[in-house]
Amino acid sequence: MIKNIAVVLTVMMCAAAATPCYCQDEAEGRELMTVEGYVTTVDDRGSQIKIRGIKNTGFSIDKNATITAEDASDIKLSDINKGDYVAIEYYDEPSGSSVVTSIAVQYKAGEGW
Repeated sequence: MIKNIAVVLTVMMCAAAATPCYCQDEAEGRELMTVEGYVTTVDDRGSQIKIRGIKNTGFSIDKNATITAEDASDIKLSDINKGDYVAIEYYDEPSGSSVVTSIAVQYKAGEGW
């Protein structure tokens, strides 16, 4: 009897390990989009960022979003300044708001001009 239970548990564990895992965004069918541009406004208290030339009222930053500097080190939203050139990965909510999943600073204001 114990051998049967062990075999059943082993089979169940193998089946679980072989099952593909999807992140929440993929499971909900959200399409991730990317935009690059110069930062015009950063509101770290309201978790918002605006990019020059993007017809958008602003991007809301997800609490789990990754934010990285040019050297790929982790930084805070408050480390991003007006004029920095960034790449933003986001998705659109059905309500129309755009939610950021990652921000990568390409170069700081005054660099690369």
